[in-house]
Amino acid sequence: MLGALFFQCLACVYSGWFLAVGLAVFLPTLLYLRRDRARELWAYVRANRRRVAGVLALWGFAMLALFGPYILVNLGVSRTYADCHNLFPTPAAWVTAPAGTRWHQTLDAVRHPEPFECMLFSGLGLYALFFAACVHLPLVPRASRPAVWPVAAASLFTALVWVLLTLTTSQEGESLWRIVRLIPGGGAIRVVTRVYVIVYLFGTIGILLWLQWLLDRVPQPATRTAVLVPLLALLAWEQTGFEQESFERRDFYPYVEQIADELRGAEAGYVVPRYVDGKEKVSVGPYGEVFAMWAGMRANVPVLNGYSGRGPRDFLSTPALFPTRTIIMNPPYGRAVLAERGFSAEEIERLIEAGVALTEIRKA
Repeated sequence: MLGALFFQCLACVYSGWFLAVGLAVFLPTLLYLRRDRARELWAYVRANRRRVAGVLALWGFAMLALFGPYILVNLGVSRTYADCHNLFPTPAAWVTAPAGTRWHQTLDAVRHPEPFECMLFSGLGLYALFFAACVHLPLVPRASRPAVWPVAAASLFTALVWVLLTLTTSQEGESLWRIVRLIPGGGAIRVVTRVYVIVYLFGTIGILLWLQWLLDRVPQPATRTAVLVPLLALLAWEQTGFEQESFERRDFYPYVEQIADELRGAEAGYVVPRYVDGKEKVSVGPYGEVFAMWAGMRANVPVLNGYSGRGPRDFLSTPALFPTRTIIMNPPYGRAVLAERGFSAEEIERLIEAGVALTEIRKA
């Protein structure tokens, strides 16, 4: 589990942090529901002190090595509660789905419009199952509870807790997140709606265990199939309709290589997040930033690009999502190169040395 948590943090700090705090609710709840197992666990820890301490020390060292550089760079810098405005999981956000999905048009008439990052709805079927499991599980007599009951109950409880801890009535309203964000690492979280990763993770685990227990009580395989197939068909159907943005490989990677050639050799860089494909489609904003990040990876040069985020405090300016702004680094941080199609790194350096204003270093 600790290894999985480390790799999840390595992959994405948002999902890693939310997984950690989700487990911080799930595990104590599970141990409370299985107090006999909790005593066995404590006995194992006491009997294997050195081994447990070694595992925890190794995991702690790995986490420190992963987050240490970020902590040092960000000393004294943190997100404020106001930074999370328009990024909260409001009740409307939980019934907002991307355009094109099956319930989007129907629900559009009964909710307020929500920002881009606040589309959390995954279907009425999943919500119905979640509600049914939450109502039914507590009503199961203690003597009749199956072995999976504590895990299912702890999972559903964890999902409910994190819905409540992050819920706001409006995008600029108050919520328990003002307190929760004080948990170590919480100050780095701006898009609170990404709590959905643990709400759906633990919620789905609880639903599946509950549903498995119910179906195992049905002796006839044909009856189980008759229930399960329509249910799965509904859940799958509710996930269809949304069309992802895509691009032609031949219109993307050759352009990436051109920019990467201009970046190679730099200590750091910034790529103007804009490109035009073979069909004259202009990609800017998040899609342009993906283009810029690919160029940085191909050149093996760190770039100050990405969807959202910020630069270190000593940078002259931060491009964020503004495609016409450029940056250079202050001397203590080394040399930075702006790369835009049509300019070579040498040309840009000469322009900077000649005193051309930063916002003017771009093609007409």
